[in-house]
Amino acid sequence: MKERLRLTEEQVAKIRPIIDESFNKCRDILDNNGQDKKSNRSALQEVRWKTDMKLGQILTEQQMSDYQNFFEEKSEKSQQDDMHHGKGGRSGGGMRAF
Repeated sequence: MKERLRLTEEQVAKIRPIIDESFNKCRDILDNNGQDKKSNRSALQEVRWKTDMKLGQILTEQQMSDYQNFFEEKSEKSQQDDMHHGKGGRSGGGMRAF
């Protein structure tokens, strides 16, 4: 991810805590078995939106576009892998790519 987005060391230092926090929040949502899939999906979308807003303050416009493309590719691949292996479509979203 660092190379793909051509991040500076300063950007990496600022982004890493945001990505880690987002990953942990997503994991907590998915581990919470008390919520239905619709609630989980909504909560995950909110986490992604908030993460994107924070990243948008650090990344250039081109880097943000590249990040969003990368995230979508990872999500699609994860869903395809889950379908292929008979899993329920649960995706980590590639948040650990930094």
